Amino acid sequence: MIDFRQLFNAILLIGLAGSASAQKQYPVGTWVDHLPYSNPKVLAQTASRIYAACDNSLFYVNKSDDDMVRISKCTGLSDIGFNDIGYDETRNNLIICYSNSNVDIYNDASVYNIPDIKRKNISGDKNIYSVTIDTNVAYLACGFGIVVLDLVKLEIKDTYIIGPAGTSVKVNRVILNDGFIYAATNIGLLRASLNSPALGNFAVWELQAADVNLPAKACDHVESGNGTVYASFGDSIYTHTNNRWNLTYFRSGYSIARLRYQLDKLYACYINDEGGRIITIQDGAIDSIVNPAFNGYPSDVQVDSNNGITWIADFFKGLFKYKDNNAQRFTPSGPASSNIWQMQAYDGKVFLAPGGMDANYNFSYNRDGFFIYSDNQWNNYNGLTIPLLRDTVMDILAVAHQPQTDKTYFGSYVNGGIVEFSEQNISLYKQEALSSNIIFTNYACTGLTVDLSGNLWASNPTTNKPLVVRKPDGTWKKFPVSAISTSNNPTKLVADRFNQIWVSLIYQGMYVYNYGTDLDNTSDDQSKLLNGGFGQGALPDLTVNSLVFDKNDELWIGTDKGIGVIYCPQNIFEQGGCDAQRIIVTGADGIPGYLLEAERVKSIAVDGGNRKWVGTENGVWLLSEDGTKELARFTVDNSPLFSNIIIDIAVDDKTGIVYIGTDKGLLAYQSDATEAVFADKCELAVSPNPVNHGYDGQITVRDLPYNCTVKVMDASGEMVYQGRSNGGTFSWDCKTYLGQKAASGVYYVTAASNDGTYTCNGKFIIIK
Repeated sequence: MIDFRQLFNAILLIGLAGSASAQKQYPVGTWVDHLPYSNPKVLAQTASRIYAACDNSLFYVNKSDDDMVRISKCTGLSDIGFNDIGYDETRNNLIICYSNSNVDIYNDASVYNIPDIKRKNISGDKNIYSVTIDTNVAYLACGFGIVVLDLVKLEIKDTYIIGPAGTSVKVNRVILNDGFIYAATNIGLLRASLNSPALGNFAVWELQAADVNLPAKACDHVESGNGTVYASFGDSIYTHTNNRWNLTYFRSGYSIARLRYQLDKLYACYINDEGGRIITIQDGAIDSIVNPAFNGYPSDVQVDSNNGITWIADFFKGLFKYKDNNAQRFTPSGPASSNIWQMQAYDGKVFLAPGGMDANYNFSYNRDGFFIYSDNQWNNYNGLTIPLLRDTVMDILAVAHQPQTDKTYFGSYVNGGIVEFSEQNISLYKQEALSSNIIFTNYACTGLTVDLSGNLWASNPTTNKPLVVRKPDGTWKKFPVSAISTSNNPTKLVADRFNQIWVSLIYQGMYVYNYGTDLDNTSDDQSKLLNGGFGQGALPDLTVNSLVFDKNDELWIGTDKGIGVIYCPQNIFEQGGCDAQRIIVTGADGIPGYLLEAERVKSIAVDGGNRKWVGTENGVWLLSEDGTKELARFTVDNSPLFSNIIIDIAVDDKTGIVYIGTDKGLLAYQSDATEAVFADKCELAVSPNPVNHGYDGQITVRDLPYNCTVKVMDASGEMVYQGRSNGGTFSWDCKTYLGQKAASGVYYVTAASNDGTYTCNGKFIIIK
């Protein structure tokens, strides 16, 4: 038994200086987005900022210092998926229109959500395609008509259904000019008098067609300036003068992404498959912004009236600040796309395979390559940047990092191959490593894992040798597996410490392969197919989505009907085997049932405290070590989660950061569990330190022994709080046993390993 009073006297000698983790960490409970920012599609301008909205992300640039600031659900927004933004100068608000019909009114101080359209039961297209602001109202161009938003009362004021005979019609954009309201729709350009007493009556809307020299087809954009109205149809721009429309400009084979009237000029963003340019029209004169500094796919443009700087959004390259034939690029660091299939996190890094399969596990022909997060920056590797990946390596589904060599491996499903990545080199292993698919000429790899001996294992579906290994000496070996045939499709792999590889099969359960004591001697190899039968695996369901070993060597299996656990994987080949067990929990109704039996469990990850992070199509669960207690649940309604559909979860044990991949992108959550310290001597890292007395967050103590008892004592040696760590991390809300805020002063933290063989000490201060 350790005398903590004696221990306290000993640690009085410890200085206030604390160690800091080498990896970036955040206060417990912090959410951070990891979204793509390289594809802005619409801009909004204020006197001091340029806002850029991408498909799933939003940021702004401060004009004074070029600082980039991200805005997302992690910083207070209500949703994700942006269609348009507009700036309300009168009230200094940004109007944010989401693709799911949600609306936010944003400024630095607050976010006000207007979910009326999103919640309204409207059949057909509810998208908000653009916003036009006119003093105290905003016109929202929607898939069914026009919604008028009162910017003073922040409420829906009116709805105009303007299609023929009162039917819904897709509206792309609305503008006001010279007493009329114009709507660019999918049936053409519609116009009505603003003096009409009932703009909601379809009969007051007139189609501008052949009689005024306009084509009878969809109108993509409409814009106005200096008393002139401009409308675009496909590749052509028409100008309204003397109550007639005239063809002003066309560029065959191109389409128009945006029209903007600024500084007495019309700016038109023209694009096609090969690129684009920005055309300017002023008093009938045609000019263009063409320069080697900007050669891309312009989606929007804003011109600063104070200094003539032109801001250009490019669909693929980011935001550009353009002046005097020079272009400066602004793109916050992020993965190249929101696509996610499998991730691995290790020591401050994230390795992401963004490829995917469709609902029937067929090719998706994803060309994203792979993404790596390191030193707080994302690096993207694909065919555009790496010739080795061009045209032949698609649908990268699998990833495995090998800590012994600091190399990372990625597996391709289409055309196939295994990509070996290191900071110095990228290699592709194909024919020499994998067998060709019996149906396609395709060296497919759908799963990768590294065992404790440093062997790299790969699944090679629809071949006679579906299991492949690369030994540390670089040699490859292929294994026939008697438990499966070429009709089975192996996907994800995980290795245990008993010389066994566990592999999920598409719709057919899973199999386990034991390679015995020697990889090169196959005489003692064993394999077994596991399904739903008792004595044959007793899996909850034959669709196995996730396999992970926890810190007790127990195999957790995520299926379409909940979770199964194999508690004795080392006995799987013994007589009677070791079937998966289902955890029984008591629901809110008091009725016992199987853990998450109604959920499609897409991913399970284990944190430093051996807790389980479970991703489903209804959000994320954090479960206790044995799965019997729900410690937390995150959904789109109670957290910044971008979507309830979880694709994969990865935990970095060193930092405690949980990376959650949704079908709308990646975000990270700073948990309160990290890898434990197993050392005879350890000095604790306390953050923040010093602590402001008004601080309302958690004090976090890291670098602790595994799941140990932690004591917090004041300067007199009196214990003010005691708790247990999650793995190697302990969190405290600065409140005593009595629920009172801890007074200012010096505090000491001490912890002992569970077997009592060593202790860890730390010190922090609370200041007024």
